[in-house]
Amino acid sequence: MGHHPLNEASLNPGKFFKPPTGHDCLNREKLFGILDQGAGLPLTMVSAPAGFGKSTLVSSWLETQNREAVWFSLDTSDDSLQLFLRSFIHAVRYKYPDFGTSLVSILKTPNKLPARALINPFNKALSEVPRDLIVVLDDLHEIRDTDIHELLFETFKFPPKRIHLFLLSRHDPPWPLKRFRAKGWIREIHPHDLLFQTKDLQDFIHRRRQSISQDESDRIMEITEGWPVGIRLLLTSKQKTSGTLNINLDNLENTYFRELLEYSALANPISGEFSLWMSAFDEFNHELGDFLLLKLRGKGRDARELIDHLRVRDLFVIPLDDRNYAFRYHHLIRENLYAHFQLQKDAKLIYQVHKLGGDWFSSKGFPETAINHYIRAGDTSRAITLFEELKRSFLRETDWGAFQSIFKLFPNDIIRQHWELQLSKAWLATYEGDLFTMFEITSALRPDIWDNPSTDPAIKAEWAVLEAYRQYNIVQDFQRSLELSEYALSNLPENHAYARGFAWIFLGGSLQVTEGTAEAMAYVNEGLRSTGDPLVNSHQLMILNYIYWIDGNIPELVRTAHVLIGIGKNNSSPEAEANGLYFLGIAEYSLGNYIKATNFLLDFRSLRFNTIAAHHFMGLASLCLCQIPVGGELLENEIIGELEDFVQNQKHPLFSLYLEALKLELMLRKGQLKAASGRKDIFRDIPLTPFTNSFNPYITKVKVYLSTPSKDNLNKAEEEIQRIEELLDHTRNKRFMIDLEVLQSRLYFLKGEEDHGETHLKAALQLARQYQVISPFLEFDDQSYALLGGYCQSHFPVIWEKLHERRPLGDNPSLPILTGREKQVLELILQNHSNKEIGDKLYISEKTVKRHAGNLYKKLEVGSRYEVISKLSNQLFV
Repeated sequence: MGHHPLNEASLNPGKFFKPPTGHDCLNREKLFGILDQGAGLPLTMVSAPAGFGKSTLVSSWLETQNREAVWFSLDTSDDSLQLFLRSFIHAVRYKYPDFGTSLVSILKTPNKLPARALINPFNKALSEVPRDLIVVLDDLHEIRDTDIHELLFETFKFPPKRIHLFLLSRHDPPWPLKRFRAKGWIREIHPHDLLFQTKDLQDFIHRRRQSISQDESDRIMEITEGWPVGIRLLLTSKQKTSGTLNINLDNLENTYFRELLEYSALANPISGEFSLWMSAFDEFNHELGDFLLLKLRGKGRDARELIDHLRVRDLFVIPLDDRNYAFRYHHLIRENLYAHFQLQKDAKLIYQVHKLGGDWFSSKGFPETAINHYIRAGDTSRAITLFEELKRSFLRETDWGAFQSIFKLFPNDIIRQHWELQLSKAWLATYEGDLFTMFEITSALRPDIWDNPSTDPAIKAEWAVLEAYRQYNIVQDFQRSLELSEYALSNLPENHAYARGFAWIFLGGSLQVTEGTAEAMAYVNEGLRSTGDPLVNSHQLMILNYIYWIDGNIPELVRTAHVLIGIGKNNSSPEAEANGLYFLGIAEYSLGNYIKATNFLLDFRSLRFNTIAAHHFMGLASLCLCQIPVGGELLENEIIGELEDFVQNQKHPLFSLYLEALKLELMLRKGQLKAASGRKDIFRDIPLTPFTNSFNPYITKVKVYLSTPSKDNLNKAEEEIQRIEELLDHTRNKRFMIDLEVLQSRLYFLKGEEDHGETHLKAALQLARQYQVISPFLEFDDQSYALLGGYCQSHFPVIWEKLHERRPLGDNPSLPILTGREKQVLELILQNHSNKEIGDKLYISEKTVKRHAGNLYKKLEVGSRYEVISKLSNQLFV
């Protein structure tokens, strides 16, 4: 969460401490009146350049109020959506400790979350604040991330009732503020409002108990033009002299600020040097100061006195707590002091200050801040060592967001030069779904890590895990993947639990191919019994789920998916819970239980940001495919929108190609054969990889060829089927062999070779019967339905019955005639949405929803939602 501060009692209090006001702070009645009005509106904007007193104004106004408020001072470390929200939650928790609980787990992901995906949970969290709350976002100009601005704007377009946002910035945010002005939802204060007038200057001088002549007063106003910080510095410089301004006013028009700063801060050699050292730090205290004095000047007991001296000299030293333990400079002062430090002192001293700062912060348990200072000191080795220590704990907690935020501290040129950081980059790429970047990094690191005999075996083992991934998916050398996984498990430390869990995934997957399903299951189950680490267990269960899925053993898949969900819930692991829900959803989908599948996948959807990118995509794709047999067009369109957002935020184009293939699959199932056939070129760039997930574009590719059965297309379909068959045989994949046999039967029926068609259909049904896998027979367009359905009617009446019932919700003859709106309401009821949620989705009132629901109950001859779900759950389409 940015650089950790110095306060002993809390994680990061400095950013959330309202700046105190001094004895000379003015009561600016006119501006206070504008803020009074803003406290009853969604937004208040205070926009002016540095030194205009924005923070002082709002802080002093809050001291006159009996209102609940929280303060959040932003900096560049908050300039990403996840990190901003983490800090925002932390700020509000100063008043409401349980605020934002549902958001916290989402924010552990390193995936770049689209603002649209977070608007509803963010709004929900804000709406649960029990009383009116002013939230001050200070230094909003530090935020350049467009997603943060989109989140705030979209949230306050329909503002939460009890939240009043005060924005303090050097310039207006990139929002269409005219919308808020037109509705009367905003009050604004601009630079001309904040400038001191002559009366303000006189009041300010009086509060400071100073005396200056009228000529001096006029000259100050002429030079500063009422700029508050300039006035303060001029008066400070006079206060330290015998009574006259000791600055050449005639030459100050362009240089007075720096001259005054140098005079005020640097006139005393000892305190001046100390003030420069402190400008190297976002925050400081006397303990840090004493440490620097001891190391650089041989004595270390004067820092408290020196800090007090800086405060007495009115150098904008701002306390960060109510005990005067930690401090920071005003940003403008710090920027100028540090610039002076860089100009006047040699680089060696500046590096030494940062190096000692890194040592001190590290000793006090603030490794992120320490890493930042080690990097600035050029001590890359120490920064990397500290980062490696943190990385394992972040991986263990699956806190990818924190992992990524600290990794971002390292400049790209340093990352390129150090293989340890390249390995961390590979881990992040893995979780982000940018597998090809990870594979490139892994291949490039082989000479430095694997082929280097002096490399620590634990580092080799970490590399081996990621290389096993590459060997399994791309090279498809399953024996090599097995060997690398075994090496990793033998050499990874016990506390590197995430990497050990990953090694189990590719060990189990490779064993399934090289030794057989039974051997793989036995080995992984033995590991599950002998390993007591829940994180490793969750990965072992995940590969068991994969093995059962690939084997087509759906009942066992359902069982182990429930166990995985339990591990996730019992150990507060949203990643494990999300993975279990994903497997449970695709299991029910395979069984043709589309409403059950939809409900599990809707639960997965709420946790999707906590899982790997492949599951994120495949879970939403499966949810989308569930909607055709249940007539869920509204939800289908929502999911496509979410997938488009997801793809836009991914770094590799493969996900984009998968999304286009999914859209073709939807076209085929809706009978849009000509449109689908015209877009088959997208398959040219999709590699053939092991069929381990719920949706595979190569199956769709064959369907597209079969949908327009020219001689050329049938030949191409046959070629693709042969390629897929070789891969499925090699990987012992029974689950997709069912789909392939169905495709082959359709191919031969279309070619007029009914005997071969029947042979393959029998083979498909034989495989499907063992585990009741039905979905491959229900996923075709009407043309395929006619070809396969006639044969099943004669030979396999159970499948025929299912095929005969296959139709969208609104076309089911067992239902009464429903209006279009009633169908939409019914669809959302079956997804367990409340009346309010249905109203929000359909843009109708809750009262109107109740009226449509009442009409539904009468037509369905039921008395409640529960009876609706119970009645329809016995039919295929649900």
